[in-house]
Amino acid sequence: MAQDLFISHSARDKVVADAVCAALESAAVRCWMAPRDVPPGRSFAGEITRAIQQSRVMVLIFSAHSNNSEQVLREVQLAVSSHLHIIQFRIEDVRPNDDLTYFLSTPHWLDALTPPLENHLQRLVAAVQALLGKDEAAVEPERLQTPPPAQRGSVWIWVGVALLFGLGLPIWRYYNPPKVRTAATPTNPSASTPATPAAREVVIEFPDVPTKPPSYQVAASPYLHEFGVGIRDLRPADSKIVLVNNLGLYSGQGVHPTTSQNLLTQVETGNVPASFTLQFKQPAASVSFVRPRLYPETESGITHPAWSAHALDAEGNELSAQSEGLLRCDYKHEVPARTYTLHAPAFAPIMALRFDSDPNLNGRPFAAFSALLIERVTLTPVSN
Repeated sequence: MAQDLFISHSARDKVVADAVCAALESAAVRCWMAPRDVPPGRSFAGEITRAIQQSRVMVLIFSAHSNNSEQVLREVQLAVSSHLHIIQFRIEDVRPNDDLTYFLSTPHWLDALTPPLENHLQRLVAAVQALLGKDEAAVEPERLQTPPPAQRGSVWIWVGVALLFGLGLPIWRYYNPPKVRTAATPTNPSASTPATPAAREVVIEFPDVPTKPPSYQVAASPYLHEFGVGIRDLRPADSKIVLVNNLGLYSGQGVHPTTSQNLLTQVETGNVPASFTLQFKQPAASVSFVRPRLYPETESGITHPAWSAHALDAEGNELSAQSEGLLRCDYKHEVPARTYTLHAPAFAPIMALRFDSDPNLNGRPFAAFSALLIERVTLTPVSN
């Protein structure tokens, strides 16, 4: 059964998107939202295309993040070409870029700039219900606001860039992917616990790297370089990307690795939101990584930071994303290891992967670890 509504948002606005989705679904509005509704193993781009074409309304979570997201632009383009009603749910006072302004000529617009967010959700629900209950020509204009001229122009920006891609381009690129060289085989592929990776996969892990006391750390860059992976865009700039032995993390009493005692992470961040980017020499069709099993040996428990991972194309545009909130595990409740996979759409390969971590709760340091711990990264190169 087709859904009623597609929620378009930046991965950085996931909390707001989840709240919007919950409010609409509680009012019996059937919603579709990535990555929640993308079935495992299915094409990210294909599922989004079908979801938009089968929807009647799009709610666009509009912010500075979505304003700069190429993925959101493509979604808006598809929505316009599929004749969907588009409601902008503005959570930041940002002027839409020129491309969005070009595409969104007469959008519906709801201002949600002032907290709390909950005060605006019922207005959004009512607006969506009005659109779903009427033909396009019969929607009452007084139910929704129309942005002032400057804002109306900026909204057109979203749809403009997206239409430039055209619906035919993703389909053509799907059957004609970029040709690249085959990636090198890792030196120790047999160390992986899951099923043996395909011959073309590159498994990046470091079980044999000497991480000895007293620091239990070594710089990660030389070892990543052997796999054709570089490090860039560190934030804070003086932070470091290291391989750390589990013994250096609460003396091994907080993490239970499955394939290697050495984990990739970011340190010396000052307990502020931090990020770094892995740059790939070879284009990838998908990238997966393992967040290790988490457990606390102490009764007081351990909290791990919130994080998000963003697959980027050659120009730094976001292709797909995964995320996880603050994780609290205590003596009786541990968190199992989990593999996260980011897929490239048909029209652009993954050239980099950005990791964002935040150890704070309500703006104050809270988590025991400052950044995400990564046990293994697997790259699947683009097929020839």
